Amino acid sequence: MEPWSNVGQGISCEELPDKYTAVNPSFPEWNNAMGDQENWSICLNIKPGDAQLGDDEQTDAFFFWQGTYFEMTLEGVPKSDKWSSKLTEIADLNGSKQVEAYVKSKLNQNTKVFWSPGKIRRWGAEVGVPGSLKQNNSENLLIHKHDKWRLVEVAPDGRPTEHALAPHILRRLTYPAFKLVGPPPTRAAADLYVDEAGISLCSEQAWINGSTVVRKGRQCPGRELMCVPESFKPIRYVPLNLREACLIAISKVPTCALTGATLMPTTQFASPDSRQIAEAIGEQFGDKANIHGIRVMASASMRGHSKLMSADHDFTAGFCKSAGCQAVHFKGSNLVLLHGEAWEMNHGISYMFEEERCDFSNHAKEAALMASLANKKSISFLANGGPTVAINLSRMLLLCGKGRVFTFTGLHSKRGQSGASGGFTATREKLESSIDALHNLSPQFFGSLKLPRSGDDIVAQLASKPLHLLNWDGNKGITETEYTVKPDCPNTDVNPGVQDDQRALDSYARGCAEKLCEELTRPG
Repeated sequence: MEPWSNVGQGISCEELPDKYTAVNPSFPEWNNAMGDQENWSICLNIKPGDAQLGDDEQTDAFFFWQGTYFEMTLEGVPKSDKWSSKLTEIADLNGSKQVEAYVKSKLNQNTKVFWSPGKIRRWGAEVGVPGSLKQNNSENLLIHKHDKWRLVEVAPDGRPTEHALAPHILRRLTYPAFKLVGPPPTRAAADLYVDEAGISLCSEQAWINGSTVVRKGRQCPGRELMCVPESFKPIRYVPLNLREACLIAISKVPTCALTGATLMPTTQFASPDSRQIAEAIGEQFGDKANIHGIRVMASASMRGHSKLMSADHDFTAGFCKSAGCQAVHFKGSNLVLLHGEAWEMNHGISYMFEEERCDFSNHAKEAALMASLANKKSISFLANGGPTVAINLSRMLLLCGKGRVFTFTGLHSKRGQSGASGGFTATREKLESSIDALHNLSPQFFGSLKLPRSGDDIVAQLASKPLHLLNWDGNKGITETEYTVKPDCPNTDVNPGVQDDQRALDSYARGCAEKLCEELTRPG
């Protein structure tokens, strides 16, 4: 019996077996069927602190290297159509050209090469590692030659930088999917979405480490595991065939759904105290759960890494501090596959929604978030953000009851505007597409809600559901204004956020929670 085998119910192993990692000289091993099943890809589940780059700041490699690497032909083309058909959605155009040129000119038949697109395509040029000058625009290649692995960063100008990989990094390099055929561990995520008998019908136990997922059952894709390694965190997994059922279950739970930005602490687009403000509002709101009745807060898992300001992380982290309050984090399988722990939260329960094989729209998690608002008692929070948040603003207004959508402008920068406050122009086409995207993902569920589909109907309904903005005034304290979303009429009001003032921060958080309770308990 191998040392990683399970011995009895509830026992976990410490690590993946060597044969499933790059410690194995012949890794990766697959026949054509397995290669196609795994889309000719491997995962580098690197952790914070595992490796430092050789720059002046000794930058942590975690944010830049983590994620899935897909195998390339020597012509510089991904082997699997999962990646090749969607390159414009997952990779930077110039980066694709530089990778193709590098592979064609540098590599030969004795070499295997795997590509992970640079993080600039997902996060934009502004998001990196605080305190480091390193940009996120390098393409990452894993090169396997003569039983040796190295990682090559290809800069936008084509210049390569090579890195040797230590043995502990090679253990982080594995396959994307495993199926558990032994007894499940006692480490399992609770399920909030169950039927009246307390039975979970719309999600499964699963475990995740970076981009790699372990699911229970011999019918699941992946290589067999007898036990789940300790490094894998328990989550809930929603297969495609259970998506509609899960959305229905989500809609039955009164929820506070939030959307907002993931930003650097040095950003010009938010208050430097955004993290502290969001946590304080979340905690103050949770402390009043006995009054307003909301005990679940839902996010779409946008974090990046622990040094960033993330509305999804920060509000829910504060909320979970209150007894009886819980957070859920929705995420899509393909984006987790690409970016690993950029989607991980260290509190609450994560629900991973399986996406179609080549679906990189990132809409599945948003559909789950919006489903939570179908409950008449649910509410919405918005804080900072750009076009994605602006799209969610219109969705939240249409799904929520009147007077139950709130923007915290106290998180604004000195500029005083964001997508959360309606500062981006909404066209009729954008309003229609924001609802169409939900219908296309889950036609049965969202069709049953009878949401408006035409531009005229959407505008008419939005006219009766203004957004409530909770602002901070140094002299007056909390003030409240309203804004009605209309095509081609962005909100031009300027509401600067709280800036470097602890007393103001505390007063704003406390005042927001009080105002929310007042609004949510108002008769009618």
